[in-house]
Amino acid sequence: MIIKKKHSHSNTILNIQFISDIKNDHKGRIEILKAYKEKRIDILCGNPRYALWFTQYSMIKFFQNIWLFLMVLLFIENATSQTTYDEKRFFLGIAVGPTACQVHGDNYSGYNKLGFMGGLLVHYKWFQNVIPQTGIVYIQKGSRHNPDSANLSQYLLQLHFIEIPTNIKFLFLKKKLFITLGHSVSYLFSYYEEVNYLNTTNLVKNEKFEFSINTGFGYQINDKINIELRANNGYTPFRRFAFPSNIFYNNPIARMFNKGLYNNILEIIFTYHLYGKNAE
Repeated sequence: MIIKKKHSHSNTILNIQFISDIKNDHKGRIEILKAYKEKRIDILCGNPRYALWFTQYSMIKFFQNIWLFLMVLLFIENATSQTTYDEKRFFLGIAVGPTACQVHGDNYSGYNKLGFMGGLLVHYKWFQNVIPQTGIVYIQKGSRHNPDSANLSQYLLQLHFIEIPTNIKFLFLKKKLFITLGHSVSYLFSYYEEVNYLNTTNLVKNEKFEFSINTGFGYQINDKINIELRANNGYTPFRRFAFPSNIFYNNPIARMFNKGLYNNILEIIFTYHLYGKNAE
């Protein structure tokens, strides 16, 4: 196929889903590949089906480049570092920190809702510079708008989640800096909502589960303490629109997030390692 001729074997594997979506539409396949090569966004966004294919293909290429960058970084780091056999492999840690929150789709902008997160994390040093981690965390999300000259309305949304993150930390620069990539599953167990100082809790239905992507950048202060700035962005709505939105976005990614309300969180996370154990 045309795609396989133009891409390496690894690219072809990553693009299987994209190929399967368009293999039955020869004309569409030729047109979208040509438009993608020429960066003809008008063609890609003008056809909803092409826009979906373009979004999938762009996301595949983005994550493929990120993964390649991390692999090169880890190879260089491992090649220049020495293995120490007395390092701890298993870690139990406590993580706490403030959160700044906003909700995509609520017509208010800005991370104006402050919150808190805290919980227990388990780390395992898989390789010298690769550390998978999971745990259980309580995290506050939501949105806030106080009356101002541009908008006199008042709004407050407080969401309380139990979250299970599954992340991988990639350490580099002598293990002082790290990048976090991962995923979270969250359960909404309580919430409070206020519109113009009137309690409107339970007037609308919320989804109980939310799925989000985690990306972060951190610094290891010492063997026990590290600090990280992390973004936690939901890709499933915690509240769906009652009726489909009539707003059309030229950006295909924006159209994907036009089905309801989505949480966007910034976290400053302080992690303290309570316990470590050597590998058996």
